[in-house]
Amino acid sequence: MNTAHATIRSEKAARYLVQLCKHFAHKIPARWEDDTGHADFGFGTCDMTASVGTLQLSCSAPEPEGLERV
Repeated sequence: MNTAHATIRSEKAARYLVQLCKHFAHKIPARWEDDTGHADFGFGTCDMTASVGTLQLSCSAPEPEGLERV
């Protein structure tokens, strides 16, 4: 499995997590709760976690090309 991680600093991390998941949900399966989210692109996934001041993204895909697309 190919993986990539990112940390985005923001005081509005939880708000952005919900916005991203709602945006993704228009086209792909996505779910979220207060401080976690998950988007399934088919060729890979992205798990999101919001905490005070940061939004963590953890992306994975079976193929390198899929990870690049995520």
